[in-house]
Amino acid sequence: MRENCGGGDIIHAGTYFGDFLPGLSAATGAGALIWAFEPNEENYRCASITIELNALRHRVKLTHAALGPENGTVMLSVLDASDYPLGGKSRIDGSGTESVTQIALDGLIPDDRHVSIIQLDVEGYEEKALRGSEQLVRRDRPILILETVPASDWFNELLKDCDYIFKQTVADNSVFVAVSNRLAISIGQR
Repeated sequence: MRENCGGGDIIHAGTYFGDFLPGLSAATGAGALIWAFEPNEENYRCASITIELNALRHRVKLTHAALGPENGTVMLSVLDASDYPLGGKSRIDGSGTESVTQIALDGLIPDDRHVSIIQLDVEGYEEKALRGSEQLVRRDRPILILETVPASDWFNELLKDCDYIFKQTVADNSVFVAVSNRLAISIGQR
């Protein structure tokens, strides 16, 4: 991600405690932002502390919310069957116990911002998060880094329509690049 963010913004969903934020911030160009999203309250607080400790407030826009197909509220599971905290494995699954805000990226990211990477580590909620950012994907053709690849006709059509190809797997994440994206050429060539 650091080598391919170019001068654009990064969408980072599933921020957990913000461990990626200092490194990503150091790699982004002047004026670029990291739009970070974390629905789990405890993880969000930890990410806020990471931002403060590393003086990243001017580079990172952290939002306490889940990404999804539309604005609203969803239920987040934050504990397992033994009431053990799920931490970074918290997930939206219909049986959750914590009500969280869900937002769609379309309409949130201003048209004058260029997004170079969308990275989603949202525990199987990737398709719904992408559905809420379809206009943004079509507009900017960012690199997509997905923990879980949606297995749907909708996702395959989006890839085809936007000229995306699968590029590689990195740390169990699938990387897709638009052939027309000039940054796509450098991925995997190091």
